[in-house]
Amino acid sequence: AALDLAARIRLFVDICRGVHHAHQKGVIHRDLKPSNLLVSTIDGHPQPKIIDFGIATGVQRAGSHTDGAGTPEFMSPEQAGLVDGDVDTRSDVFSLGVVLFELLTGGRPFDSRSLEAWRAARDSGATPSITLRDPVEVLALPADQLATIAERRGLQAHTLPAALRGELTAILRKATATHRADRYDSAEALAADLGRYLRHEPLIAMPDSAWYRLVKFVRRRRLPVVMGTALLLALCAGLIGTLIALDRARIAQAETEAALTRARSAE
Repeated sequence: AALDLAARIRLFVDICRGVHHAHQKGVIHRDLKPSNLLVSTIDGHPQPKIIDFGIATGVQRAGSHTDGAGTPEFMSPEQAGLVDGDVDTRSDVFSLGVVLFELLTGGRPFDSRSLEAWRAARDSGATPSITLRDPVEVLALPADQLATIAERRGLQAHTLPAALRGELTAILRKATATHRADRYDSAEALAADLGRYLRHEPLIAMPDSAWYRLVKFVRRRRLPVVMGTALLLALCAGLIGTLIALDRARIAQAETEAALTRARSAE
């Protein structure tokens, strides 16, 4: 659908919360992918619906449930058997991250060939090096293809990569972290960080620093900050003007006094 980035993210936030609701009910979907996420329009607004819980499993029964069921391109590494670890709700968080990656870029962070290579490495006794592609790398496409992808997201070809750098890339990387401990704790946590992104608030996916928080504050309060800065500059300019005028008056007074002194001396 031709939705801009913000609209896509808002729609995805609703999907995350639907998945989180299922998790609260004790259900892990295990096969989250675009074809299992339907979108209908109600009163002019897109509404998502999560379907196909056919291979879902209970949270309490999930454990090391790596039976190979699901769609490889959207599976978490632990569900696909590529890394050690039980399958829990964070496996669905990984799948959501892959879906978001495709929703934003039109591509995926890895493909079935990568999965086969990782699995072969695992079977040979080696530790597979699971490296997901960068969102901007995925957009290294011919100009006409990139223009089409960007247009569907309400952007131009040269602005889409810039829009994905930084915070959105950080969110995608955290959601699709190889080890589940590095991911968002829940689908709700992913939704919350996306909400912060839309509101220009600091993200938990980004390194925290005073400068980062200052930049986000300025972004959120752009008009008051601009007005306050303009007022401060005006006050500074007025103060500087006053100091210059006082200095000139002092110089003029000194010159006048010097002239009077010379006149008295000449008498």
